[in-house]
Amino acid sequence: MRIGKGEPSCRVLDSRNHTQMSSLLHNLDVLAVLGVFKHELFEDIKGALMVSHCYHQSEWQHELLCEQSGGAGHILTEEQFSH
Repeated sequence: MRIGKGEPSCRVLDSRNHTQMSSLLHNLDVLAVLGVFKHELFEDIKGALMVSHCYHQSEWQHELLCEQSGGAGHILTEEQFSH
């Protein structure tokens, strides 16, 4: 680092440290915001997948029950369902 004439070295270092700290804090802020976005996005995707899975499982179970009951439209007991 080159220090200009008549400029105390501590002032240059303080200015440089302040700039570096500001940059680091800005980067940390950006990373924190990105972390929040990432968390929220993954939670939204996870929630959507869970809802979709539950819906399809319910649909599949209904179709299976209809097939096992011969399409008569009545619900099987747990004992009939497990066989």
